[in-house]
Amino acid sequence: MGHKVVKKIPGQPAEVLELPELDYTYMKNLIDGGMLQVISVPMPGGVQDLWMDEEGKLKALPRNFVIPHYIGAMAGDFVVGPCFFAQATDEGKSTGLNADEVEQALEFFESVDR
Repeated sequence: MGHKVVKKIPGQPAEVLELPELDYTYMKNLIDGGMLQVISVPMPGGVQDLWMDEEGKLKALPRNFVIPHYIGAMAGDFVVGPCFFAQATDEGKSTGLNADEVEQALEFFESVDR
């Protein structure tokens, strides 16, 4: 069974991807090889991890979306370049999303893409 993530590229709708692994290499490839940065996003079913390129602004990557007010310290800032949602186990290992989490991630991206 693969690991489902929801990826968002600037200017495009979010898409669900199923990966055979969700390790460091796969995760870096999802953001086009950048340095990984994660923020926790509260969702109706719990927190999901939003991964992005930590140096995206320094690289002048295109703007993706503005971070909503309820995310805390980063609210009002914006995400640049590709990003994706994944989940983490209690031990902190990244893993894929279940069906409900996929729907919540798609709804999040739809709401910030307006």
